[in-house]
Amino acid sequence: MNILFFDLEATDKDVETARIIQIAYSLWDWTAKKELYFFTALIKPTESYFVHPDAQAIHGISAEQIEEFGMSQEAALSDFLYYMKKAQYLCAHNLHNYDLPLLKNELKRESKEIVFLP
Repeated sequence: MNILFFDLEATDKDVETARIIQIAYSLWDWTAKKELYFFTALIKPTESYFVHPDAQAIHGISAEQIEEFGMSQEAALSDFLYYMKKAQYLCAHNLHNYDLPLLKNELKRESKEIVFLP
């Protein structure tokens, strides 16, 4: 049984308008108690964005960091979806109220969707 643990950081707390600017995830084989894959990266959104000062105060990520070190949003989200498909379960600190709605909205903007999740 594989579990994907993940965390997202964003430009704001509003899942309708926020943009994902950092992703971290770890795929575990829970039966074997073994980590199979780990990834973390800053993400540069494809559209214009503004990092709200309240959000930056929480996660410490600036627009300057994103511009200099952020990977393309398309590559980051495509990789994440690849590993998500290998998991039977998802786990995140605020999965249903923040991370999953944020992810779904971001993918919708990119004309992608998660077809195997409610």
